Amino acid sequence: MTSIIKVDTIQTAAGGTPTASSLGIGGTGKIGQVVQASTTTQTQVQTTSFGDTTLTGSITPTSTSSKIIVDVRGFYMIDASVSSSGRNANHRLIRTISGSDTTLQTDEHTLTMASSGATNIGYIFQIGYEFLDSPSTTSECTYKIQISVDNTNYRANFPHDGNKATMTLMEVLA
Repeated sequence: MTSIIKVDTIQTAAGGTPTASSLGIGGTGKIGQVVQASTTTQTQVQTTSFGDTTLTGSITPTSTSSKIIVDVRGFYMIDASVSSSGRNANHRLIRTISGSDTTLQTDEHTLTMASSGATNIGYIFQIGYEFLDSPSTTSECTYKIQISVDNTNYRANFPHDGNKATMTLMEVLA
């Protein structure tokens, strides 16, 4: 037996217009929105403190239960004009909501010189993040990449040599 219901209008109990979610036919687990940011503008960091790069993206979740998939791709170069081995370069993914920063993930690359007297050596490293964030807000969320070095005698350049670095933000509806 098949039943058919036909109506001209559906309203909430308060007389408003219902959403698909409020009717129980919303799509949890579906992608609600996608935002992509990219840059070819190189940032040079020569400090032991994390510094912002030009790769930044923002998204505003539609629900506090939404999750955000953050996908970052890019390359950076470490220009090591120092005479010692075992130097580190760090990069991290930051989320900012209403001026408050949260570190989501930090990675480190160790630079090992062939000999302690080597100079003017460049190493290229890849930044690749795929992170599932639960910001629990409907405020704008800004994601950014920061980099630092552990010795001011060398520097990190991101993105490397004019290559494009990208950040894709996807809201997963819950």
